Amino acid sequence: MGLFDIFKRHHYYEGSMRVLIGFLVSIFCVSCASISPSGGIMFFGQTGKDTRKTINGTMTYETFVVIPIGASLLSDDDKMGLKIGRIYLDENLVRFYFRAEVHAHDWIFAKGIAVKVDDKIYRLYDSDPNRQVINGDYVVEILSFNVAPDMVEAIKNATTFEAELYRRVVKVEGEKLQKFKEFLQ
Repeated sequence: MGLFDIFKRHHYYEGSMRVLIGFLVSIFCVSCASISPSGGIMFFGQTGKDTRKTINGTMTYETFVVIPIGASLLSDDDKMGLKIGRIYLDENLVRFYFRAEVHAHDWIFAKGIAVKVDDKIYRLYDSDPNRQVINGDYVVEILSFNVAPDMVEAIKNATTFEAELYRRVVKVEGEKLQKFKEFLQ
């Protein structure tokens, strides 16, 4: 005899199911609200572009989200996401960079990340991260790392890419890895 039969047998089916569904929905909503204050603002493949006039010429910054924030419903370990960026000066590529972002309720005081391209591990550190209080219960930490040309080439030819961000290791593979590589072209 299943759970459904027990509910039917005791004539509690309709009321009990409403209570059960309400309970499950409220747990889901509370879980989603407590995961990350970012509310899923970074999703895979999201791009950004900003252009500024400088004394040297026109600077263009483009970003691509490689690892999103807030993808887990059961964990609070995914407060940090990763973007790859590129900077152009008057339409000439200047450099690539990684930008790790933490969106959280409390400071984690992040200083670095690790990325693994195939079998090679790169440990990247930011000695002066940008930390901002958005409001009393929402903080953002931004870490920036130059990506050397040899690392860019390694990623373009990689079969695997992994990143250690805060308390999680995320693997980018398959179609997502291909889209990441396309951004580097």
